[in-house]
Amino acid sequence: MLTNKKNIIFLIIKIVIISLIIFLFNKYVFGIYIVKSIDYKSININPHDFLIYYKLENDYQNNDIVFYNNTIYRVVGTNGQVINNKGNRIYIDNDISFESVEYNYEYPYTIKENELFLINNINDSKNFGLIDKNNISGKLVFRLQIRDF
Repeated sequence: MLTNKKNIIFLIIKIVIISLIIFLFNKYVFGIYIVKSIDYKSININPHDFLIYYKLENDYQNNDIVFYNNTIYRVVGTNGQVINNKGNRIYIDNDISFESVEYNYEYPYTIKENELFLINNINDSKNFGLIDKNNISGKLVFRLQIRDF
């Protein structure tokens, strides 16, 4: 009888420790995001996709998918790249181009070391801007595509 009590206590301790580890990993290392009905076709993410992002990342490259303010964005400009506005279009290093909206920067603007230029294409409405790297929640590391049947 005493052995059964020890086994139950040991099992409870294991469950508490494993739950604590999972909680800490989810809070500080990895995040989970399930795409709702919003469609991110321009960055190849669809409704119901299951996404895992890494919260400790701080080295971002162009075309990385990142999470900022509980929304998905694509990095289109990093340290040293130049943003320019030419006739209702935004250019990054005279290459990447998308429609411009009112934006309060003096062009050309060189992206600083701690900044990222992000774009978010939700149903073809473009939202973009410079974001401090420290405000990024994480970088996409895994995507599981869930399809409706």
